[in-house]
Amino acid sequence: MIASAPLALGRGKARVDLLSVDRGNANSVVVRWRVVNEGKEPITEGSESFSPQFVTPESDVRGVTLVDLVSNRRYYPRVTPEQSCLCTKTASFDIAAGRSSEMFAVFPAPPPEVKTIAVAMPLAPAFTGVRIGDGPVAAPGVDPGRLRLASPQVDPLISTVDGEEQSVDDGDEQRVELSSDVLFALNKADVTPKARAILTGVAKQIDASPSTTVTVDGHTDGSGTDAINKPLSKRRAEAVERELRGLVTRQGVGYRTAGYGSAKPIADNSTAEGRRKNRRVTVTFARPKPTAPTTPAPPPPAASSGKPIASARPVDPKLRPVKVDIDGLTRDPSGLTRLTWTLTSTGTEPFASVSVFSQTGGTAAKIDYFKDRNYQGGLTAGVTLYEETGGLRYWTLRDRNNYCLCFDDMASGKVNFEQGEQATYYNLFKVPPEVRRINVEIPGYAPVRKLSLG
Repeated sequence: MIASAPLALGRGKARVDLLSVDRGNANSVVVRWRVVNEGKEPITEGSESFSPQFVTPESDVRGVTLVDLVSNRRYYPRVTPEQSCLCTKTASFDIAAGRSSEMFAVFPAPPPEVKTIAVAMPLAPAFTGVRIGDGPVAAPGVDPGRLRLASPQVDPLISTVDGEEQSVDDGDEQRVELSSDVLFALNKADVTPKARAILTGVAKQIDASPSTTVTVDGHTDGSGTDAINKPLSKRRAEAVERELRGLVTRQGVGYRTAGYGSAKPIADNSTAEGRRKNRRVTVTFARPKPTAPTTPAPPPPAASSGKPIASARPVDPKLRPVKVDIDGLTRDPSGLTRLTWTLTSTGTEPFASVSVFSQTGGTAAKIDYFKDRNYQGGLTAGVTLYEETGGLRYWTLRDRNNYCLCFDDMASGKVNFEQGEQATYYNLFKVPPEVRRINVEIPGYAPVRKLSLG
């Protein structure tokens, strides 16, 4: 067995044991795990401890995925052209009290240089830093080399960092959105001294990229007219291009600039914060070629040691009867960072959890971000990490379909918590290795500051 984690809804009711992760034949990875019923009631499909997300409408476990931060990809179980999953079928799922059930899924294999992976369980904290066995290992009763299979579902991951610039890594492209309020004086197109320091960092990313063409696009907010906005956005894009030409050291890089005025907003122009976001210059280039971590992978951490490392203080009055403990904050060699935290209802009235951790509390900017980026599922997607110095804020990872790499309490069907009931949530982030301490902010709660990142 590799590691164990509690099923998120109700500690002491069920757990997941990750048994093995090995390369199989036909360029596959086989994952085996076990669900153990630790409670006094049976676990059945659709019961409180098992959700529609874990057991899909097709009655299989294709909600389990692999997360590879080296290649920046999320892998889903293989299926046949008829959409039959190469995984455990659960049409008559039933685990009696004190018993267990073993499950498996066959995934497309990551590149050979990827030695560790994360296994994301919809209702349990993800297992991170898991070493992939060399195999080949056969899947129970399934030979992917003998089956006709549909094209593998492998989705790029999107990681977003907010600060004076916003860096968005969406798998194939790196997109850096630079605030015009930082780059330029009001209604001007001359780059400020402060902007040159920021563009130096962008140039280093371009130097590490295989791009032969860098695209620089200027944008304005909805104020003013096209006759003013479009030429201004074009001049600003050209000013950034000139700076980058002097800072990028790699040969053979060309530039393409455009000015779109207010035609492509990313936020609501009716608010001051939305207009600030829309005033931007976007620099886009091919994602720097990933390299596999050279640091040996540590043993996968347990979901929780049983003792919280910190607690969050509610600032939203309606959250006072809800205790939030930070169980763990760990980072594997690839930079994949996992936050686990537990909610405990201490009040006398049921607590409705839906949407609280996406949009309650916090700043308007964070609420706008959640709406603008349209996270699918993952009602804990509003949980963020941010640096005490530098002001960089790390958002929960999502895939190209905008599905959050976090716990989704809407899909679980569990929306009310009686007094004393608990739920353990998780969020996955991408945090660079030089960041050693970071703050955790859960909407509706005061930030938990300066937690150590291993």
